[in-house]
Amino acid sequence: MSAPNSVPDKQSGVYDFFISYKQKDSRDFSRTLREALAAQGAEVWLDQEQMRPGDSILAGIENGISASIDAIVILSENYFSGWSEQERRNLYSLMVSKKVRIIPVWYRVDLDRVQSLAPLFADIVAIEAPSGSEGHLEEVRSEAARDEVVRAVLPGGEEARRRS
Repeated sequence: MSAPNSVPDKQSGVYDFFISYKQKDSRDFSRTLREALAAQGAEVWLDQEQMRPGDSILAGIENGISASIDAIVILSENYFSGWSEQERRNLYSLMVSKKVRIIPVWYRVDLDRVQSLAPLFADIVAIEAPSGSEGHLEEVRSEAARDEVVRAVLPGGEEARRRS
């Protein structure tokens, strides 16, 4: 049993993807994306699945980020405040230190909006999902799958997937 206000880590300690999003406007899209990635065999950290009543939100997010290889950041109109803002800053810092790769998804926002709210994220190649449709979901899933294939052929197998 875990200590109060802690979030137990996944047994292997590594998730393929951490999904960062704002519940207010992209909760359903993030859940559907998690299900699509899991159906491919990816291990995905999503707060809706990992966090339990009594868990520390900040500790849970930090544990999820540090236990993940890549991060899918769903940038939406309301993403740039609250916990998601903290996630975005932590993820960007880890990306700069080459400890995580960020896959931005522009969910119902455009380049101008991203540039005004998070100019550093406007410089990262993103997937546009203006409607959150199945086609956009498939594009995100496909990009993630391509990355999984690349990792699978790296020397060292499973260990090559872990961050140093």
